[in-house]
Amino acid sequence: MVDTAKPVAKPAARDELLDAAKLKAPHITREFLAEHGLDDAYLERLARGEEPPPPYTGPVHGVDLHRTDGGWQITPKGVKPEDVGKDAISR
Repeated sequence: MVDTAKPVAKPAARDELLDAAKLKAPHITREFLAEHGLDDAYLERLARGEEPPPPYTGPVHGVDLHRTDGGWQITPKGVKPEDVGKDAISR
């Protein structure tokens, strides 16, 4: 008897990493990562809980989402993120 079942391919490590990160942020996709310039190192930190998940802005985006040194910022469409450090006063 010939086995005609196709072998099941093991998912790539990148997919496993994305699946682990989706436990913290279910709305994360490869397209989202590419749009915001995020890499697998970000996914690793997100999956471990070292990085806060990005906010979910809904299926139809009426706002812009920015990744900054201070974390995630949501702004109205076309508005640049706030530079929170430019007006800081050191003591």
